[in-house]
Amino acid sequence: MKKNKLERTIITRPPFDKRSSNPKKDYGIGSMLIWYIVKGKKGAIQFQLNTGGYLRHVVQERANRGCLTYSNGKPNLGIIEGWDLGYHSPKPMYDGQTMVSDSCEVLGGKCYYDGTSLGADEPLRVFINDGEEGLWKFLEGIYHDRFEL
Repeated sequence: MKKNKLERTIITRPPFDKRSSNPKKDYGIGSMLIWYIVKGKKGAIQFQLNTGGYLRHVVQERANRGCLTYSNGKPNLGIIEGWDLGYHSPKPMYDGQTMVSDSCEVLGGKCYYDGTSLGADEPLRVFINDGEEGLWKFLEGIYHDRFEL
């Protein structure tokens, strides 16, 4: 069986501070996130990586509250963590699966999504040990297992 060509994409979301005194508009703070996405004709696999990098003033606030540890006089901003390993599919992958979006930014249309934070430890280990190319191969393997078996 010929495997379809897979597209590799990296999406970044910069850190943010969207705090507000209005609870309905308080979106909190967030660190920089990176998505590694492998996409083919049948769907996409994503790995979401939290870099632990916050805006400078947020880091200073956290330091002032004693929420940071220091190394060589500089604050350790956080821990790199795997946050999500999941798939985007244009069709349901199991009975009762509900559509999460009709305009998915990954697929460009209908999207059925499922993922796990617990499953994100393995791609992080691969990324750390084998680098970006190792991660791409790992995600491509998951794509073939999910969509082509």
